[in-house]
Amino acid sequence: MTPANAFETSVGHFWGILNTRDYMRARFALNVQLREAATLDSIAEMVDHYRDMLRLCRNDNMGIRDILPCLLLQLDRDQECYDFVKWWMVESQVEEDWREDGESYLSTHDADAYEDVTYFDQRFLDLNHAIAILLLKVKLLVDVRSLRLCRKVLEGRNWPNEIIDKVQLSSISSPLSQKLVGLSIQELEALENRLIVQCQKLGGYTCTANFHFWRNFWEANDHLEENGLPQCSSQGSWEEMLLVFYHSHPAWWQTEGVVELLTIADRFAMGMRLKNIDMPAKQQEALMKDNPAFGPNMVGEVAGGRDMWMWMERALKTQDRYLM
Repeated sequence: MTPANAFETSVGHFWGILNTRDYMRARFALNVQLREAATLDSIAEMVDHYRDMLRLCRNDNMGIRDILPCLLLQLDRDQECYDFVKWWMVESQVEEDWREDGESYLSTHDADAYEDVTYFDQRFLDLNHAIAILLLKVKLLVDVRSLRLCRKVLEGRNWPNEIIDKVQLSSISSPLSQKLVGLSIQELEALENRLIVQCQKLGGYTCTANFHFWRNFWEANDHLEENGLPQCSSQGSWEEMLLVFYHSHPAWWQTEGVVELLTIADRFAMGMRLKNIDMPAKQQEALMKDNPAFGPNMVGEVAGGRDMWMWMERALKTQDRYLM
């Protein structure tokens, strides 16, 4: 039986009331149409709808938590994205009463987006969440490298500090990177190295979680056109890959610099393969130590796009010789 006013008495439990499901499905269908508009305004409206639908149904029976993170990244709401994923990945696993207690639901705020990503090392990894945070980490890495290059260009110029700050701010895309403008070159280099390691870890985790994703990343649109959108999927399956492509691919291609950075790493890895060059033993050992996803039997593995992440640091350092 439907309560007299479910919007007041049953907030958080809508899916458990059968007569509310058509309403929730209708809002979901509206968001599908808003996605087709593909404007920032339509994406912002989608986020508002999804946020409110999660408020009405905390248990998220419609899988909104898989869709929302990359939409937030498209709007440069990077901190909100990180907090959202961090809550689902960590807090929802330890909190016991969040389904009943609205105050503890999605209660993570201002989490450190530069922190280590070891908490993604899970047997049953949520690929949508891992891919969204990997995109965010690459976005932050691009910003750090842009700031370093900007400092190089500005070196020796006797400009007012406010002009220099404006130039540096114009070189970054994430609001989270604004606080990096005051860092020294040494601090930026250290942060870049940390982000590279984090990207490599997440790259390894996602390769392990779904063999198909990075192997087919560059042809994502073709695969979606050929196969359509599956109605369901299992972990590690081709269908899961297609669904994650559908949710995340626009954000990858709309985020300035990230695809270009992946292209650098991918082409470098391809060059190593063509030259039949193996990673030096010491570098292999260090990579396996810092990245559990790259086990001894996986180093040098091409399948699954794993080598792109393995060679990322070397690729970027090689590029630095010409830019920095």
